[in-house]
Amino acid sequence: PAIIYPGSIERIDFGERKEQKGFCLVTINNTPDINLENKTNFEFIKTPTRNLIQIEVKLQANKDQTTQILEELDKHDLNGAIIKILYHVPENEKDKIDLQIIQKKCEPAMHLVGIIPIRENQVRERRSDLKISMDFETLIGAYLDTKPDLKNRKQELVDKALVLFEESKINQIEE
Repeated sequence: PAIIYPGSIERIDFGERKEQKGFCLVTINNTPDINLENKTNFEFIKTPTRNLIQIEVKLQANKDQTTQILEELDKHDLNGAIIKILYHVPENEKDKIDLQIIQKKCEPAMHLVGIIPIRENQVRERRSDLKISMDFETLIGAYLDTKPDLKNRKQELVDKALVLFEESKINQIEE
């Protein structure tokens, strides 16, 4: 006989968004002269389910980001649905999504789970030229060298950092 698993008749999470849901109508024949193979029978009966829509958009650089998401939303029937929006922000681009416009577009939905940005992990530059044996002034100077926008103020910032560093050492002694 078949083994029937009585799972949920509703979708529970977005991992189930493409699965059919329903129940099995099982018939057990009690006629004594029927062999075991024909004693049970089942029929899967599909049930209507809540529509879970996961929209994933890979945003293109130099195009309005909100418009790209709205265009993708237009491809789906949002009425009564549960929606999750994932969007990939291009490397070196700022997230310029207008959340209010997207939320307004999703008003016919039953629920908007989230509008979630996805960014590629950027490789961080290692500071292999820094050594633990370096003094504070050299370390702060090396750090400021990596900040081109602070180039004109480097000495001023190093001097201020040294004053703060000395004050922190005095405060530690007093405590």
